[in-house]
This record gives sequence, C-alpha cells and structure tokens, in this order.
Amino acid sequence: MKKVFKNIIISVFLITSLSAFSLVKSMIVPGWGEQSEYKIHKKEYIKKRANLMLLIEVGIFMSHFTTQSLSDAHEEDYENYGIAYGGVNWSDKDNIYAINVGKFNSLDIYNEYKISIGREDETYPINQGYEWEWDSDSNRGTFSQMRKKSERLEDLATLMIAGLLINRVVSFFDVIDIKKKEGTMYSFDINKNSKNTDLVFNIHF
Repeated sequence: MKKVFKNIIISVFLITSLSAFSLVKSMIVPGWGEQSEYKIHKKEYIKKRANLMLLIEVGIFMSHFTTQSLSDAHEEDYENYGIAYGGVNWSDKDNIYAINVGKFNSLDIYNEYKISIGREDETYPINQGYEWEWDSDSNRGTFSQMRKKSERLEDLATLMIAGLLINRVVSFFDVIDIKKKEGTMYSFDINKNSKNTDLVFNIHF
C-alpha cells in the first residue's frame, strides 16, 4: 500500500437518497424532514418529534388564519361604524386617515389643529371626499377602540408569520440533530488506486 492517507480529500455533496433531502423538506414543511428520517431509522423518538413539529406548524398556521380573519372583520365593522356615525368616505383612504378620524371630531377641527402647529402639508383637501364629522364624542371613542383592536389583531397575525419562519429553522436544526445521533451526518470512505489511497470525508445535507 503506497502513500497511505497521503491525500485527504474533503467533499461536500448532496446524496440522492431519502435522507439527502430531509433538511430541505424541514424548511418547506416542519416535520416532513423528521418523517423522512423516521422512515430510514425507524426510531420512535424521531416519529414523536416529526408529529410535534407538524402539530406546531398547524397550530401556528390556524392561529394566523383566525387572527387575520378577526382583524379583517373588525376593520369592516369600524369602517361601517364610521360611515354610520361620522359620515366617513373610506374610498382610497389609508390607515393614517383612519387614525385621524378616531382622534378628531371633524375634518375642520383636524385641519385647524395641523395649521396651528405649522404642519399645513398634513392637512386634507376640502370637498374631495375627506370630510367627516362625528355625531358625538362617545361614538368617536368607540370607533377608535374598534380600530385599535383590529390593528392589534393585525400585528398578532404578522407575528404568527414570524412564528412560521422560526418553526422551519427549528425543524432544520432538529433534523441535523437526528442525523448526528444516528450517525448519518457524515461518513468516511477510502478510495484506492495504483498510486494513492485517499480518505474521503463526506458531509450529507
């Protein structure tokens, strides 16, 4: 045997087997990569972890869907309330406009306030559909609370999206941990020819 271990070749590659894509699967659907590892190793702890990751994914998704639906429903409610008690025209209006409607009893009072503090550029034009006038302070306050509730639910729904991303990262590293425990994260091969014997270190992604 000539020049044993003379050349150490480190190769990183994607192997074409069920295990090769488990890390990618975990980033697509948390728990899917763990299920692939379970089919290979048949270990009960892997199955439990796969089910847990999938359950968390479903829970976060359903929470996002429910929260977003509630936010949309509350948005529709406060807009209808503004139409009924404040004469608001919501066509082509943004969230900043909705906030101002909830803070001031009328467009005239809002514009006067902005002019008084030197912010004429933040006033709304007259007779172009920006008018509103609340019939009472109480109804304006109710509207404001309804809008804030919708906004809080919208923020929570957005937070759920971050939760879905985090769950994928957790699943990714969970599959790496499983591979390490089962000894499939890396392997060694010895390649021989007439001149050299090479030790090949393989990392399986």
